[in-house]
Amino acid sequence: MKTRHLQFIANPPKHGWWIVLPILAVIYAVLHWSAIGARMDISALTKGLPWIWDFLSRMLPPNLSYISDSLIGPAIQTLQIALWGTVLAVVLALPMSC
Repeated sequence: MKTRHLQFIANPPKHGWWIVLPILAVIYAVLHWSAIGARMDISALTKGLPWIWDFLSRMLPPNLSYISDSLIGPAIQTLQIALWGTVLAVVLALPMSC
C-alpha cells in the first residue's frame, strides 16, 4: 500500500491560519455564555477572598485526629463499590465491543 497519498489530519491548514479565528471565536462565545450562566463575577470573587482564605486556613494542616474507625469503614466500602462498578462495566462493555 502506498502511503504518499495519505494526509495526516492534524496538519496545520496550508492556506493560512484564518480558520483558527472562527474556532477561537466559538470557544470564546461558549466560555462567555457559560460564565454568564454560572454568574461568574470577578468582583464577587475578590470580595469572597477573606472567606476563602479562612476556609483554607482551617483545612490546612488537616486535623487527622477524627479519622478513626468511624471513617475507615466507609472509605473501604467506597473502594469496594468502585471495584465492583468497574468490574461490572467491563463485563457489560466486552459484549458490546465485539
